[in-house]
Amino acid sequence: MDNIDMELEKLYSKYGYMPPIFSNIDERWGMGMNDIYGYYGYVDRIEVCRRDTLEIVETISIKE
Repeated sequence: MDNIDMELEKLYSKYGYMPPIFSNIDERWGMGMNDIYGYYGYVDRIEVCRRDTLEIVETISIKE
């Protein structure tokens, strides 16, 4: 399991599963959302935001 998978698993346990809905790289990377939260994957980080306000609630750095 690589860093992206581990970080997504942590996010899912904290904010609930967020199925991927768009990805430029592969099915687990890009963006996903559930009813309350969404995540956005970038090259160096993952940002989690509330869907209703788009307020960023957490930013996680991705280490290579």
